[in-house]
Amino acid sequence: MDSNSKDLLPPSYEESSAGPLVDVLTPTVLVLNGTSIAPENDVACPLFQIAWDITSIPQKGTSVAFESLEYDTPEKAKASPIEPRTRRLFYLAHPAGAKFREDVPAYYITAASSDDLGNISLEPIKSRVKKTEFTALLSSGRTASDDPLFEGNPCLLFTIKTKWVGGAYEWIDTEGRQVAHEGRKGSQHKLTITVPLESKLRDALVATWCLRLWHDTAESREAKRDGKSQNAVFCGASLQFHSFASSFIAAKSSLALERLTPAESVQGVDTKWAKKAGAIGALGSLGGA
Repeated sequence: MDSNSKDLLPPSYEESSAGPLVDVLTPTVLVLNGTSIAPENDVACPLFQIAWDITSIPQKGTSVAFESLEYDTPEKAKASPIEPRTRRLFYLAHPAGAKFREDVPAYYITAASSDDLGNISLEPIKSRVKKTEFTALLSSGRTASDDPLFEGNPCLLFTIKTKWVGGAYEWIDTEGRQVAHEGRKGSQHKLTITVPLESKLRDALVATWCLRLWHDTAESREAKRDGKSQNAVFCGASLQFHSFASSFIAAKSSLALERLTPAESVQGVDTKWAKKAGAIGALGSLGGA
C-alpha cells in the first residue's frame, strides 16, 4: 500500500489512547430515518442529510446529494433556535442503464470539493454466501468535476462483508480491522461505528453506507417490478401517441382524397354535406384513440 492510502486509515486503538488527536471522532451509532442520519441517542440533531429517501420505492432519481449538518456550540445555541449549517460533501449516483455502461460504475460517489476524501466506487465481489459483498475503492483527491472521475488503479478503502452470525454487514479497513457494522430494527437502518475515525473518513464511510443501502433497494425485486410497470406505462403512452398520430394522418388523407374526388362522381348526394360529415367523423376518431 502506498503512503497516501496509509494516511487515510483510522488511528489504531493504541494511537487513539496515546494522546489527543485532532479531528478524530469517537465511536457512535447512527440511524437512517428517511432523509436524515442522526446519532441513535440524539435523533433530534442529525449529523447528515440526503436529498431524498434512497430506501423508498419508487425511486426518485439517479443521483442524490449528501450533506453534513453543523451546529453552533451549546453556549450559542441557548441564545437562539438551533439552525444547523449545511455543507455539501458528496453526490451519490446510480446512472440509468448502468449495467450496460462501461464509462462509470453502477454505484459510485463523487466528492463535492477537493477538501473531501475523493471519489468512491462501490464494487460487488464474489461471495461464498448468498448476499452480495462489496469493496469500496477510492480515487483520492478526485471530485465531481474531474475527468475521468476515477483512477485506473484506485486504492481499497473498505471491504464490506457479511457476518456468518446474523448475516449483517461489517466494514473492514485495509488493515483487516472492523471499523463498523450494520444493523436493522424494523424499517430503521443502523450503522455502528466501532473505532475512532478521522472526520473525513467517517464522512466517506457514512456516505458509502447510504450508497450500499441504495444498492439493496434499487436491486430488490420490488424496485424492479416497479421499474417494469413504469416502462409499461411509458410504452402504453407511446402506443397512444402513435395511435393518435395514425388517426391524424388518416384524417388528413381522407380530406385529401375528398379534395381529389370530382363532385359529379357522387350521384344523389349533397357533396358539401358529405365532405363535412367525413371530416367530422375523421376528427372524431382522434378523440377516441
